Amino acid sequence: MNIENLSREEKVSLIIQLEKSLGWFPVVTLDVEDLRERFSDQGEDVPPDWVLHRACEYVYRKNCEESTHLIDWAQEIANEILETAK
Repeated sequence: MNIENLSREEKVSLIIQLEKSLGWFPVVTLDVEDLRERFSDQGEDVPPDWVLHRACEYVYRKNCEESTHLIDWAQEIANEILETAK
């Protein structure tokens, strides 16, 4: 199965099916779309997708049970990535 050819809706549906099958019940979901919306809502330039993905990936890897405000953290990481890319 080549998941790259699936639509976003199909990918989300697949994730939900797999989580249910595995018995996973994630409490918080960090979504690139949420991060994109955060920048937009705050009137800031929305970083390129690769920056948003990298920021979310970093937060996902470093997250622990006690972490809160993941979207804030991801936004900070995205801004740091943009600064170092200059």
